[in-house]
Amino acid sequence: MSDSREILFFARVAELAGCRSVTGSFGANQSVAELKTWVLSRYPKLNEIIESCAWAVDNEVVPLGQPIGTGSQIALLPPVSGG
Repeated sequence: MSDSREILFFARVAELAGCRSVTGSFGANQSVAELKTWVLSRYPKLNEIIESCAWAVDNEVVPLGQPIGTGSQIALLPPVSGG
């Protein structure tokens, strides 16, 4: 069974992707790593920064192996710098 989920893009990620979000159908408990592969297949320009990005699920940064439950909010966060 699959459901539609939105992945939010911010700052440099959105610039490279050319959009602020993408929606796709994903299987139940698909991992962040699987979503990463899916995103890169659609937005290859993200290859230049994706290894420095963080993934957040329901407002918490998570590892790539994290399964994503139905109805979760997903975001791809670019690297940040401080001063």
